[in-house]
Amino acid sequence: MDEATRTEFERIEAALSEPERARAAATRLQTEQLAAARADFEAEFQGLRGAVSRTFDLRGAVRRNPAKVAAIGAGAAFVALRGPKRVVRRVLGRGTGPAPLLPRDIEKLVGGLGPDGDAVRATLEQEFAGYLAARGAAKGKIGPPRGMRHSLWRIVDGVSGPMAARVGWSLAGRLVPGDKSQPPDH
Repeated sequence: MDEATRTEFERIEAALSEPERARAAATRLQTEQLAAARADFEAEFQGLRGAVSRTFDLRGAVRRNPAKVAAIGAGAAFVALRGPKRVVRRVLGRGTGPAPLLPRDIEKLVGGLGPDGDAVRATLEQEFAGYLAARGAAKGKIGPPRGMRHSLWRIVDGVSGPMAARVGWSLAGRLVPGDKSQPPDH
């Protein structure tokens, strides 16, 4: 508490009766504690402000090692844009485009029809889609994909998300070396 406030308290306390002086002394003590806590808070805030500015000194990091910052930034962008999942899918052949609706043997026959093959293919696909809609959905045969391949991709999708998050946090930790935060638990 500053000197002007202290003398003001003393002047007011002198004019008070005994019970009022006790309450004024308690108020004075609380005011001194509040002033001390505020000073501690301001000092802590200034220290935190300096730490944050040193931590996020990206310009300094770029000046010290521009190649490392660029590589870490590119890696973080790759992970954030789900690059690892896309690469795995491309390598293993998933996501190469829509599968043909007609079986291979029928595709061969339709392909051999020449210029009329496209019209025949379109008609067959429409009829087959109508058949599936009428028969398969009514009997409950059309549903979520099943089988070992589907199970494998569900496992890959389930594992790659948390792994990508961990790698992203690691890259972010390298980009911002003063940051000691931990990744959220998944």
